[in-house]
Amino acid sequence: MKRTIVSTWAVLAVLVTAGVSHADDADRSSQRLQRLVERFHKADVNGDGQLTREEAKQGMPRVYQHFSDIDRENRGYVTLAQIASFLEAHPRLEGRRGEAPPVAPPATSAPP
Repeated sequence: MKRTIVSTWAVLAVLVTAGVSHADDADRSSQRLQRLVERFHKADVNGDGQLTREEAKQGMPRVYQHFSDIDRENRGYVTLAQIASFLEAHPRLEGRRGEAPPVAPPATSAPP
């Protein structure tokens, strides 16, 4: 329980420093944070507060896809705060659960 409270506060601090400007935005951010925390703890099989590449692969595939970008210090694990910070810096990657992230339309080429 203590781990959940600490990680929730760490993620909340990241979101607050990003500046949520409206009540609706705050509510949506709170809901996203709650989903992120729940998914993180479900994927964190051994409960150490860190996701290894394998745990991410099994429980948070999008984190797995961007694992190297999130784990900038190459420690072999990512934390909830690191994931939240990454998502805040890359908002297009944060889609709804089960959805693929938004993709840019394919480039069109001029006829030969």
